[in-house]
Amino acid sequence: MRRLRSLNRREFLGVIGRGTVALVAELSWSRSIFALALGGSSLAACASPTSPPATATAGVTLAPTATHSPAVDTQPPPTLAPLNTNTPMPSLDLITYLPLAVGVSNAYVLVRGDEVALVDTGVAGNAEKFSAALETMSLAWDNVQHIILTHHHRDHVGSLSEILTLAQKATVYAGAEDIALIESSRTITAVADQSEVFGLQMIGTPGHTPGHMCVYDPLGSALITGDALNNVGGELTGPNPSYSRNMEQALESARKLGRLTYERAYFGHGTPIESGASQAVARLFPSL
Repeated sequence: MRRLRSLNRREFLGVIGRGTVALVAELSWSRSIFALALGGSSLAACASPTSPPATATAGVTLAPTATHSPAVDTQPPPTLAPLNTNTPMPSLDLITYLPLAVGVSNAYVLVRGDEVALVDTGVAGNAEKFSAALETMSLAWDNVQHIILTHHHRDHVGSLSEILTLAQKATVYAGAEDIALIESSRTITAVADQSEVFGLQMIGTPGHTPGHMCVYDPLGSALITGDALNNVGGELTGPNPSYSRNMEQALESARKLGRLTYERAYFGHGTPIESGASQAVARLFPSL
């Protein structure tokens, strides 16, 4: 091992001036010196007898390393409670569907617990039919919280005014593009594709009218089609071209319904399909 020797002041300054690294040590227990010179600039640190020299990098001075062992935390890590994987997830009860023949069209009373939603109202003069349906379920008009209108045609919204005098707590919903064409004493809340009402998914199906909406119940595997589809006389058909504003758009909306999954379908006109409904709608595609 090469022996270190002491440098006098003149020799030390000469070494630093050449831009090299110099290590100088006094071989005594009193002190030690570590000097670093890079490119003509120097960085120096001094340590007391109880501390070893600090390490250094260009432009940065690091604190000396402690010579004593750091205190060790002997406390055990906290014990976490295991996740409760048996906690039940909140879920909605299934909806009971009550179809009503209200003139030339159908309306629906949907019941979940003590909360009720109506889908469409039929032609004028049908409020009593809704009252009777509520009574069969031991419910009253105060239980009606929602009125969903599939579209603005009179055979679907004709009884709205008289129903609103009875359903004082209900919020009315319709597609934004149809609202201006619906007579209502109460503000109508606009819904769009994928909006949620009463735990149900609104499906935008324009074409029959600009703001036509269907009501989709994934949990209960059911669809209320309004006039986007028909099942008059048990014959499943697409939208009626005689009453559809934009037939090309209406047909595309019908195809959209065929891409959903549901067991039952309830129509604005015609009888319900109680099983295999979405498959039946999908089979319409070649003819639509």
